[in-house]
Amino acid sequence: MQDVTQYFTSLCNELPTGSMVKPPELTMLDAMNAIQMMDHKMDSGSSKLSPSRPPSSYDPDSRICPEGLCWIIDALVSLEIAWYRGATLCQSVYTALLYHNPQHLAGPSRYPSDDQMSNFIYLVLRAYTLLYCKTIDLVYTELAKGNVRDGEDCWLDHYGVPVRMNDPTGDLVSLANEALQWLESDNCQMDPYWREQTINRLLCRRNWAIYLDNEGMSSNWCHSLLRVMRVAANSIDVVEKPSVTGLTAFDSSMPSYLRQNMPLPAFHLPQPEESWQNMRSMLDGLVDAESVREQGSWEKWELLLRGIGWSQVLHNPVSRSLIKSQFDFSCNQLLKCDTYLNDEGVLSTFLSESGLVDSTISAFESASCGQDASANRQIAAWKRLISSHRPSSQTAHDSDVPLQDLRQNGENERPWENISQKAELAALDLELMTQRDEIEIWWWIEQVTRSRIDHCKLSWTRASIWARAWQEVTKAMTIIYLLVSPYEANASLSQAKFRLRHKHCLKPLYLPTGKKVTCGITPHFQDFQAFIQVAKQSPCREDAIKHLQRGINWLDRLPELSETDCSVLRPYLVSFN
Repeated sequence: MQDVTQYFTSLCNELPTGSMVKPPELTMLDAMNAIQMMDHKMDSGSSKLSPSRPPSSYDPDSRICPEGLCWIIDALVSLEIAWYRGATLCQSVYTALLYHNPQHLAGPSRYPSDDQMSNFIYLVLRAYTLLYCKTIDLVYTELAKGNVRDGEDCWLDHYGVPVRMNDPTGDLVSLANEALQWLESDNCQMDPYWREQTINRLLCRRNWAIYLDNEGMSSNWCHSLLRVMRVAANSIDVVEKPSVTGLTAFDSSMPSYLRQNMPLPAFHLPQPEESWQNMRSMLDGLVDAESVREQGSWEKWELLLRGIGWSQVLHNPVSRSLIKSQFDFSCNQLLKCDTYLNDEGVLSTFLSESGLVDSTISAFESASCGQDASANRQIAAWKRLISSHRPSSQTAHDSDVPLQDLRQNGENERPWENISQKAELAALDLELMTQRDEIEIWWWIEQVTRSRIDHCKLSWTRASIWARAWQEVTKAMTIIYLLVSPYEANASLSQAKFRLRHKHCLKPLYLPTGKKVTCGITPHFQDFQAFIQVAKQSPCREDAIKHLQRGINWLDRLPELSETDCSVLRPYLVSFN
């Protein structure tokens, strides 16, 4: 076979940087979807190949002091929390070299005459590393249940690196217990302060792994696990200065070594103190949920899920998914059935913004009419109390910062941002598709906003009104496109291009057990065809104008705040009005 690489390269020398050769029927959006890797303009990882520090090999058998071990553990927790908040695995957990090869700590010991160092590395560090790997596996399984949205709340792309860990949790817990027994014995000659710090960190990791693998455990047992873990986490002091060995245990260039299909989002690594505080807050919420599960009554669950102060707890995707799983388990027990169909109120609570605070304030507004002065003062006091707990997400603009960026930076959760909607609008602005394909994109934006409205039926928050305005605009735009250029396409070719364009939304999720699950809204070509057939029957300009006017009316209902920016909608509303 003749090698044509040099011939092909020479022909491309005159091609300007950033340009490509393609047939006219291949759109730029299709080309971007087709490119998988090996192109530095598409692979955001390989564009950062130069490391921030000189490369050095990490030796897991090298000597390490207790302070250095605590620093490594704090760094591992920071990476873990960053993933919990919405970072990708390759930017967070995968940068820890210990995560990829924990078997190197299995021995034999390099220090046979030094029992202290041997136990410290091959028992304590090994036990923590294995439990850390198992924790990532268990959390990944929890997030893949569908209680939160992949791509919105979290990233479940494993980049070809197996997350599954076959070691039973019980075996790893036994190893951790052995390490804790040595640390608490007289044979351990560590400094008392660092011994306590190491014990607290290992105790937190052991209990966290047990809790995540708590299927069938009683609420009393889970509650005890979390309380012990909470007490231990409260006694942890963060190590400020890393050791040389600790620094070499992490490689920030790890994303460059892994396959990538999409550009990586902006990454923010929380500081160790912030990470442990986030862990403590998460534990407080789980402790309350276990207390409610122990009581086993509908009323307690309703008070918990519809409580005003839960926005700070539920903004963590892992906490939200775990509490949702506990709620489902309690419902199954109360109803004595295998499957519980959640009511819309519960779903809207976990999928954010139920709008209950606004409706409560409205109820107080109507109740204050015709009351005496004393009653009015009491109602006013309750209104002030409820308003002070109003989630800040209801007054924040929902199209400025991606949801993962907000969580990684530790800010309060803003309303769910339709990333699919923003991607399709960007494709329109960048002219990445032909005019005949634009109606398909407007249809998909309408589907995304409809899904948003379905989860906020009783909500009048900014995000809910924003979605309703976008839905009216998309309905009007589809009518206008049908009036200007009726949609006609070959069925087989259109379906192939449809699947290529939406391949990331059609991507299936697989649990570590091999079970296939779906998460979020999924585009179907048959739905798009049915929509076109119905829309073709009676498209008229008056209907488009009505939808645009409704969009303007919805925008007028947005709170008059200084940071409100409706400029992204105005061109569509003004152009056709």
